[in-house]
Amino acid sequence: MNIIETFQRWLRPVGKYDAAVYTDAPSLSGISVGEQSALSSSAVWACVNLIAQTVATLPFRIYRKGANNNRLRLENNLDYLLNYEPSPDYHSFTFKELMTASACLHGNAYAEIVADPSGAPARLYYIPATQVLVS
Repeated sequence: MNIIETFQRWLRPVGKYDAAVYTDAPSLSGISVGEQSALSSSAVWACVNLIAQTVATLPFRIYRKGANNNRLRLENNLDYLLNYEPSPDYHSFTFKELMTASACLHGNAYAEIVADPSGAPARLYYIPATQVLVS
């Protein structure tokens, strides 16, 4: 399953009022443009795919500012989640790819942080932008 198929699987509006926002509603020009119609353009698909796959190959590192303004790399469970296994469902490449594609297509990307009993991040779950209502 490629990134677009995975991403499209998540494209389900949650509420009856949210559906109009995420469907191909007509614009002022009369042409319907939405995520589905945009991804049917080979240029849009290729750009989103290239950006998402390129970003997914990069390591996400966490740094803390040191005493002399130097960067100290932190190796903790969040570093592990971002770079190896954010959840049992998918590898970090897929997670970063989904998040980047969402940011390209919707302007934002969302993830649920599930904490362990001590409060430290234990899992990251991708949340489709179509299922998030920001007020």
